[in-house]
Amino acid sequence: MWMSGKKQLHAYKEECSSLKSQISEGKSGTRPDTKTEIQELKARTGSLQQENSQKDMEMSLLKDQLNELKMAKQESETRRERIKMLESEQTSLQDKIQMLEEQLQLLQKPHQEALDLQDELGKQLLKATALNEQIMNVLSKT
Repeated sequence: MWMSGKKQLHAYKEECSSLKSQISEGKSGTRPDTKTEIQELKARTGSLQQENSQKDMEMSLLKDQLNELKMAKQESETRRERIKMLESEQTSLQDKIQMLEEQLQLLQKPHQEALDLQDELGKQLLKATALNEQIMNVLSKT
């Protein structure tokens, strides 16, 4: 039993010594794998930070474009509503114009009849005047 404990202690000391050696190599940077790995990770981190910055700028531009598109969409919707309102107003005005044209025709009909009567009266007056002159001529001869 004593012997197996001694062997375990010796194995434990060797393991500790190995770990101490690895720790000191890692601190001094003598392990080429760790040093290279750290440099690669730093380079990769820098590259990722640049990509991240680039993506942030692209995202910002896309957000600006999205906001512009939203504003343009809102303006477009406002214009559509205005167009619908103007079309409704135009229809209303066309209806009023048609109604006024019908009223004008109704008013023009009696006016035209009055003009026709006036023309007829003028013709009759000319005939009466001509007859009156003939009568005056006949009377003046007698």
